[in-house]
Amino acid sequence: MGQKDKWFEDKDQAFEKLYKDVEKNNVKTYSIYDYQSKVSLSIHPESFLSKCSHVEVAVSGEAPTGNDWMVITPFRVDQDLGEKVYDLDPVLTCFDSNKGTVSESGVVAYHQKFQYRTTKIEDSEKGTMDETVGELRDKLIDNSVQLENGSVQTLNALSYMHDKYKDDFKKE
Repeated sequence: MGQKDKWFEDKDQAFEKLYKDVEKNNVKTYSIYDYQSKVSLSIHPESFLSKCSHVEVAVSGEAPTGNDWMVITPFRVDQDLGEKVYDLDPVLTCFDSNKGTVSESGVVAYHQKFQYRTTKIEDSEKGTMDETVGELRDKLIDNSVQLENGSVQTLNALSYMHDKYKDDFKKE
């Protein structure tokens, strides 16, 4: 475990609430307000979420192992080489789909290297960061789609996090 990884305890059953709301093999987009109204995670304080346009949550089943995997992907607006971008630091947790139990912990991975972790936000050259976040929030459409129709950013985050941390969750 390096400086780019942080394990944390889910003290408020946020994982279970999101899992029930999203359901297996789906991706749900939450406005920041709806996300904060539904759950509280210590790694997503209000100061962090104020920089995000939205949060996407994906749940995928893994039949051979009997596990379901959930990734929580806040879309934080950042600056990279003069361009405004989405910068993703996903959170992963695991569920035992046979018992219906959730892992008591999750892992957040900061500044990882996976495809689409950082993506340019089109038509955002002008304005401050706060103005850009506000405009993106105004355009947001909350929705729920089947997993295969989720955003490429969240699907890549799920795949990357699963591959990197699946063995760590087996040790719990």
